[in-house]
Amino acid sequence: MRRHLPLLMLSSLLLGGCFATTPKEEHFYHLSGPSAVTAKGTGPTLEVLSFSSASGYDSPRLAYRVAANELRFYAHHKWAAEPAGMVREMLANHLRASGKFSAVGGGSKSREPDAYLSGVLVAMEEVDAGKTWQARLAMRLVLTLASSDEVLMRHAFDVSLPCASRHPREVAVSISKALAQQARVMAPKLAAAVLAATSAAPVKPDIPQPDPAPAETVDGP
Repeated sequence: MRRHLPLLMLSSLLLGGCFATTPKEEHFYHLSGPSAVTAKGTGPTLEVLSFSSASGYDSPRLAYRVAANELRFYAHHKWAAEPAGMVREMLANHLRASGKFSAVGGGSKSREPDAYLSGVLVAMEEVDAGKTWQARLAMRLVLTLASSDEVLMRHAFDVSLPCASRHPREVAVSISKALAQQARVMAPKLAAAVLAATSAAPVKPDIPQPDPAPAETVDGP
């Protein structure tokens, strides 16, 4: 039995080493922006519907691009929520804070708004550019009139901003800045498009009117 003791001790040490390994720490990132609005605007009402995602961007894992046709994902750096949902929520916050709308909903259909905003998250990634990193955000948005589903406006953008340092948290910072910039551009255009469609006075049909009858004359006695 003593001959097997070293082997048993070695097995115990190996098993003990495996169980003692410290798990890799995970990091979660979210977008920054306005979270509360103190005063309402006086413009139209808008509902921001759920956004869909292009293939490859429907995972919380943070994506990074190393070549035009190669996309990779971090194992331990992730978004705090599903990317398209996180972008939709923050964009709604930006539009709400712009003061261009009297109300901006985040997906509830309890009351019909003046218009709906839908979108597709085309890309949300880190782009390796030599010794520097870029943060890329690309989207397609469609504004429709709630009463008729008429398309009032289409807006697409694909922007990249530099990261302050080569760290995934700086990717989240730069993407937040890119979304804020686009929201500032879009808010007045979206509001103007909805107002133009909802405030136009109906045109009355031009119905020809009959000529007035000639006045009768009465001869005196």
